[in-house]
Amino acid sequence: MKRIFQQICELYSYIYYRIYTWLAKYFGKYYTADQIGFLLPMILLTMSLAPIYNLCSFMISVDFKDSIFVFCIIHAFFIVRMSNAFTRSLPQMDKKYRKESKVQRKKRLKKVILLVVVTVFWFITYMFIAVMEASSVSDLTSPSPEIMEQLKDIRNS
Repeated sequence: MKRIFQQICELYSYIYYRIYTWLAKYFGKYYTADQIGFLLPMILLTMSLAPIYNLCSFMISVDFKDSIFVFCIIHAFFIVRMSNAFTRSLPQMDKKYRKESKVQRKKRLKKVILLVVVTVFWFITYMFIAVMEASSVSDLTSPSPEIMEQLKDIRNS
């Protein structure tokens, strides 16, 4: 498990490094390439962590507002942690990835594409299940008579 986590972290850093070098090549090193390069790994991290966190909060029956607040705090921690790690280790990443061969680059690119596809598939599957669950729950509950009266008043006015 630890090895898989290390490989995923390495793929995130590789994505960051490739986007950073691409942006630095086209726009210059001082054009916030590090912040923009950090955007895609954070989107992928959000897409992979949100369903896991939401499932955990559903299992322990946490209020939705509290759940979102805690998720934002946890996600902010990950963002700050990874941002510091990426910007501090940029020279080491440069040494590590600059001399990679075309075969190594293709191999890493395949892993990155697999990570993106699995993450997007995981997120879409979870969202589909969540929407289906929410629609099935809403079908079972009928609105209260007060709400029905309010709706009639709105329609009539």
